[in-house]
Amino acid sequence: MDRVTTVTAELTRRSAHDLPNFVVIGAMKAGTTSLYQYLKGHDQVFMPATKELDFFVAESNWCRGIDWYRRQFHAAGAAPARGEASTLYTQYPTHEGVPERMARILPGVRLVYVVRDPIERIRSHYEHLVITGAERRPPEVAVLENPVYLESSKYAMQLQRYLDHFPREQILIVTSEALKVDRTAAVRQVYEFLGVDPTQLPEVLDTEFYQTARRRTYPPAVLWARRLAKRHMLQGERAKVLAETMLARATSGGRAPTSAGVQDASDKSHVLTSELRRKLVDQLRDDLDRFRRHMPADFDCWGLT
Repeated sequence: MDRVTTVTAELTRRSAHDLPNFVVIGAMKAGTTSLYQYLKGHDQVFMPATKELDFFVAESNWCRGIDWYRRQFHAAGAAPARGEASTLYTQYPTHEGVPERMARILPGVRLVYVVRDPIERIRSHYEHLVITGAERRPPEVAVLENPVYLESSKYAMQLQRYLDHFPREQILIVTSEALKVDRTAAVRQVYEFLGVDPTQLPEVLDTEFYQTARRRTYPPAVLWARRLAKRHMLQGERAKVLAETMLARATSGGRAPTSAGVQDASDKSHVLTSELRRKLVDQLRDDLDRFRRHMPADFDCWGLT
């Protein structure tokens, strides 16, 4: 009996009451952190302290089992909306099988997919990896050689993976641009989709969270510690202590991981040239055409087609 079958059988024996009834599935660098905070700030919504649980990713936390996942929502109480947000859920084919696992465990779940101008998303994705020390190649090389950049911006491809397992009415698509231009309306749309009071707006609504450029002041040791804390699900004070310990080791000559070549987020080398943008649009055009079919008639696909 494979693990999916075992988990499904276990789920039928137990109530799904304390499992999430909505999931924000991405996309990376499209505003999911901000939306997580806006959702967390609503009295009728519960979100775990750790934003990205990555439970349905085989290479991440799937092996921890359904009981581990259920425990992440034990504090939800009577909150009518319980959810999580993990951008790895729309990074197919790097991470395969996510919608299949999710449909088996959470067949009635509501899905929120946040998307952004795909070229700008790629630029921000690249910038993010440079700042964390994971990317050192120039953008002209990196974004064309590493398929993850393009694949994460192929919204129709990612969406179709979910449509193979969920009805369209269970999926809400929100643009990053809407969250910036008319945030109140965009957030209320999400609240209505989740069935909570759309007139209750969180105090943090005026804040845009986790902008990549703000990360430039973080020392490499702190960035490494934050990645380690996320991997081991450390939260609050435990994560802070780890970061401070690694920073102290780095500044006192102790042996701590470093990221040589980490650059400032304002570095002009992060800018995508016009030629590179044209190449990316050419490679995304078919996907953009298919994605347009899932959007309102007046949606212009960011003016890219």
